[in-house]
Amino acid sequence: MEKLAASKGFVKKKVSKRVKPREPRIEDRIVLMAIIETPTSTRAIVNDRVVREGDQVLGVRISHIRSDRVVFRYKNKNFVKRVPRP
Repeated sequence: MEKLAASKGFVKKKVSKRVKPREPRIEDRIVLMAIIETPTSTRAIVNDRVVREGDQVLGVRISHIRSDRVVFRYKNKNFVKRVPRP
């Protein structure tokens, strides 16, 4: 069949499936920029937003804010981001 199709000018090509580019992991999309501590509260700057415990950024909940790190929760899993040091 392929010889017959090739002799008549038809070329059979393999069709490859299109693969969607993989979206970056949510951990890579969250950027902890700073932690702000005052006598009455602790806040963090995440993805250019000032947030506190319980807030959400990109669907990720801020579980805990400590002086050197923030604990995030996404899909029942925790991950930690540390403050960048100069």
